[in-house]
Amino acid sequence: SFFRDDDDGHLLGGSKPIFAPNAGEVASAESDGLPDGTIHDVLEILCQVSRTYDIDWEISHDYFEGAIGLIQGGQADAEVVQQLAALGELGDIVTEFGLPDAPGEPSDVDDDEPGLRLFQGDA
Repeated sequence: SFFRDDDDGHLLGGSKPIFAPNAGEVASAESDGLPDGTIHDVLEILCQVSRTYDIDWEISHDYFEGAIGLIQGGQADAEVVQQLAALGELGDIVTEFGLPDAPGEPSDVDDDEPGLRLFQGDA
C-alpha cells in the first residue's frame, strides 16, 4: 500500500507478509503471467519503478531504526537485497512449519484492498 506524506510530499508505502497466500490469487497471477507478491517481486517492482520514472526509494522495516538502504537508478543496495532475502527465507520457514501469519490472525486475508500488480503496459 502507498500513502502520501502531506508534510513533505514523499510517497510512503508498506507491506505485510502473508505466509499462507490465497491459492486462487496465486493461480490467477500465474495464469496472467504476473508476480504473485513475494518479497522478491516487491523488490523487483520497486526497482522497475525506479528505473522507469527516475524515483529513488528509501527502504526500512519495523525492526531496524532508520533506513536499511536505497533503491536508486533501478538498483537496490546490497543491504536491501540481503535483508529482504532474509525476510523471504523467514517466510519460507514459517510456511514449511505451517504457522499462521501472526498470533491471532487468520492466514487468509479477506479485505477490499487490491493486491500489488504491475501490468505489462505499465513497465
